[in-house]
Amino acid sequence: MALVFLALLAVQPSVKADTLINNFSGSANYVAGGIINETNWDGVYLNGGDVFRGTGSGTTTKANETDNPTYLTTQGSTGNWAGSTDSSFFLYKVVAGDFDVSVDLGAPFLNPNYHLPGLMARLYNPNNSGSPYSTATTNAQEDWIYISRWEEFLGDIHGRFVTNNVDHDGYCSGQPSDSSDIATVDRYLRITRVGDTFTLYEKTNQADAWFLIANSVRTFPEWHGLPMQVGVHDESGTTATPLTYFRDFELSGTNVTFPTMPPTPSALVTTATNTGGSLTFSWTMGNPGDSSLVVMRQGRIQHNPANGMVYYATNNFGDNSSLLDGTGEYVV
Repeated sequence: MALVFLALLAVQPSVKADTLINNFSGSANYVAGGIINETNWDGVYLNGGDVFRGTGSGTTTKANETDNPTYLTTQGSTGNWAGSTDSSFFLYKVVAGDFDVSVDLGAPFLNPNYHLPGLMARLYNPNNSGSPYSTATTNAQEDWIYISRWEEFLGDIHGRFVTNNVDHDGYCSGQPSDSSDIATVDRYLRITRVGDTFTLYEKTNQADAWFLIANSVRTFPEWHGLPMQVGVHDESGTTATPLTYFRDFELSGTNVTFPTMPPTPSALVTTATNTGGSLTFSWTMGNPGDSSLVVMRQGRIQHNPANGMVYYATNNFGDNSSLLDGTGEYVV
């Protein structure tokens, strides 16, 4: 059983705008270690089944910053985001309110059938997958928008969104592409949210002006005021397991905040009471008066508690009403 104890701040986070810039120059390995110690991120989905009652059977085989320093290198098989299917790599931070997010998809870009990595913003709700919560039915109401690099069928960009599980595939596309340049040319992608309106952009070089993608502007009043998971996704869509190279991830917004973490709790003691298989834990807070959130999972920790969110706990490990944000990870 993997355990992590996380002390939450007793004060409200700052409301000033902040910026997350990640050049992927660390030592993170999300397949091996999940999200533990990665304070810039709130969670990661890796495989089919990571989304509670989700659909699809994709597998992430690689997601690390060490194979190619200054890049996040990912690799997967058969996973995708399409309609209710939610079974491929997605590394995210929870953002409430307006945001501006961009990333560079580095060359070489491999283009087997339906390789669609890029940026995604997905509705978030504590204790479930980001959609209206249900412990009794399949997660059937995905809500998200993405922009992906897709060097097939004479295009270079693919825009897609899903509302209440209704799929709007290919609602916009970028400039005509010459696939002969995919070994040498990067593609920068961007999503902005202003109120309920989302806009997609692209460019080729870092110094270029952003190109507004025609017909990409969409307004979603049904998403009004709701927080979102914002980050990078890699849709392999094929058994060819293509490699993807992300770099220069930038996320800014009024509610993109990085509270100062309190001192780590110490003196953890675990006692087996032998009463119905229960365990008793005790520990000393790093700061007297702080609160604690105890998260348990069998295996790697893939989701951190997001600052400012309310979570529900039970003393019954495995109770789906206390899911943190993915299958198998519970607040206790």
